[in-house]
Amino acid sequence: MKPVFPRINNAIKFTLDYYWGGRIHAHCEKFHKKSPFTSNPDYLDTYYDLVFTCHSQMEEEIYQIINTTNENTQVYVFEELALWLQDVRISSVNESWLLNEIDTYNDKANEKFTKDIEKQELDFINSSQYYREHNTEYQITVPAHGGLFPGHFIPERTKTIKHSKFFCIEKDTEMIDWNNEFRGYYLNLLHQIVSSFQNIVGTLVNRYKEGKILPSASIVIEKQKLLEAEPREEIIESHQKIKTNLTVAQLAMLFNLLQKSYLINQTFDIELMRLIAQNFSSKESENISLNSLRKLFYPDQEADSTLNNKAFWIDKFTKWIDKLKDED
Repeated sequence: MKPVFPRINNAIKFTLDYYWGGRIHAHCEKFHKKSPFTSNPDYLDTYYDLVFTCHSQMEEEIYQIINTTNENTQVYVFEELALWLQDVRISSVNESWLLNEIDTYNDKANEKFTKDIEKQELDFINSSQYYREHNTEYQITVPAHGGLFPGHFIPERTKTIKHSKFFCIEKDTEMIDWNNEFRGYYLNLLHQIVSSFQNIVGTLVNRYKEGKILPSASIVIEKQKLLEAEPREEIIESHQKIKTNLTVAQLAMLFNLLQKSYLINQTFDIELMRLIAQNFSSKESENISLNSLRKLFYPDQEADSTLNNKAFWIDKFTKWIDKLKDED
């Protein structure tokens, strides 16, 4: 069983939450002051402050791990944190990810808006009031109900309605308006959050890699122990796999590129790696080691092997483009 560190997990969750469409929309509503009564901007400020509280608590937990746990646990934690620093949403503010999330959110909002309007228009046509003369007035009874504030009560009353023969859309779509002003506001907001995470985790991970938290020799030994401790989890087997003529490194680069291009919507890198290991085989082996995949998912960009794999995919993509053109 792998150890669980709730404060680290909370810090990651609250950080990534600002890439979620619902969070972006809430800040958009606050920024444009569209819903002063139905939305509470104070809770957004509180949630924003809570992110930095979670970062501080994460830092405290990491120091607690350094001072109270064995070397094996420390290596496990820092290797995981190092991977998170390479996540495309944490290594920098990823506006492309935001735009993809906004498009997805707006598509769903527009679909819901269209269905709601179609239903309202149908209800309007089927209502008993529809056949009244245009611009005629009639009265309805509004039941007693509570007001906007505690203790505020509105008694039953009558309301005069001026009938329109034509259906009118009286609500806006709840879409995210990513205009220049809101864009600048939100990117600055996210920059502060991502920078806070990077500063805390990056500083400690660099100290770890420099051997200032554990001796470098101990790190090598403990990393090997982690590999040997759970061999069954490192090789993920599946009854049916897609056989490829690709190396593990080539597979890792392909899926990394697909993720960064938002052609697949897998949120967490480790989940994507598991899916690759579960469903694909390389030309070298039927089963793919999850640990080798994790290392190759974030390769040294200047290494000869990485440059060779880039050349491989550039050649393949060029041939695919030429083939598509020939088919026109």
